[in-house]
Amino acid sequence: MMKVRKKVEFSVLSIVLMLGVFAGISSFNPMPVAACDSAAECQAEYDRIQAEREANQQKLDGYKNDYEGITEKIRILENGISQTKEQIAVIESTITTLQNEIATLEAEIEAKHEIIRDRMSSMQLANKGNQYLDFILNASSLTDVIHRSEAVSQITGADKELIREINEKRLAVETKKAEQETKRADLTTKQADLEAQYATQDGLRAEMVSLIAAAEAHDANLEQSEQDIQNQLDEFNNGVPSTSYFSLPTPTGVVTCEFGCYSGHIGTDIGGLGYGTPILSIGNGRVLETLSGCSQGSGTSYCGGGYGNYVVVGYIVDGTSYVAMYAHLQSPAVSRGDVVSQGQTIGYSGFSGLGTGPHLHLEILKNIEYFPGDKGIRYQYVINTRDVISYPGAW
Repeated sequence: MMKVRKKVEFSVLSIVLMLGVFAGISSFNPMPVAACDSAAECQAEYDRIQAEREANQQKLDGYKNDYEGITEKIRILENGISQTKEQIAVIESTITTLQNEIATLEAEIEAKHEIIRDRMSSMQLANKGNQYLDFILNASSLTDVIHRSEAVSQITGADKELIREINEKRLAVETKKAEQETKRADLTTKQADLEAQYATQDGLRAEMVSLIAAAEAHDANLEQSEQDIQNQLDEFNNGVPSTSYFSLPTPTGVVTCEFGCYSGHIGTDIGGLGYGTPILSIGNGRVLETLSGCSQGSGTSYCGGGYGNYVVVGYIVDGTSYVAMYAHLQSPAVSRGDVVSQGQTIGYSGFSGLGTGPHLHLEILKNIEYFPGDKGIRYQYVINTRDVISYPGAW
């Protein structure tokens, strides 16, 4: 049987639930699981739920990856929109400056026109025809006439040239203004396009949040159903949690006595351990017995029936019951009735009871649900631990 996986947390979903965006997810009500008629039926349903959880987890992982990708796109779009707005602001400032410059030039032209009008008015004789002709005919001599004609020509030409120059400046400024307005229009179009993309991605992100929330809620329902089925399996198996396989009982060590290596010995001895090395549960199970209080050293040979301090754990594997004894401990780390997980520390290696130094005596019985004190009975159920534990080649 597979181990129950821990639920994966997702911070974004937590925020969504707190804000109430996905209504009802934070207080889901899982459907009750129907009672099984047998352990086999429970096991089949348990396997089905685990398969569904795996498929749902794959979807959830995909949703989360999509969410991260969309969020990155939104970040890029936000930067693009911000930069475009800044560019538009600069252009609008430039356009305002050009508008002010045009207004100044137009004012200069108008002022020049006013000066010319005033000058012509001063030259004009009251109600006597053409002002230029009158001005020239009133000359006192031929030389004066020539001078006056030249003056009128020069004044008129200078005024016209000045006005032409001002108009050219205004035309150049207006051309620049038109160019800036074209750029502003292009950037405004670009901003609108970026904002449209942002709106699309933001909608996709909201959809991903909802999908993630739904998948998380579905996983929570499945997890609860899985636990309900596990509880029923425990009842079928006398309340002993099940496991899928047995693992090593110590993180390091060496098998010094495999099985029956000398008269009267059953079980496996693992040496190469120092005092206090963690002793690990070989699977998921429940503690059936413990013994503590035995001192360390050869003077405790008969304490605990020669096994010193020990822990006994019951296991169920595919409907088959096993009982394992971990002996010669320095001290147990669990108590009777405790539920233990595979790889959990249940005691510490030592030299209590009959032995020649710190080591672990591991004894596994099969098809039995308790640990007999009578070794004769245990002979009927004991198995070689190598049958159910894969020891490394160096052990």
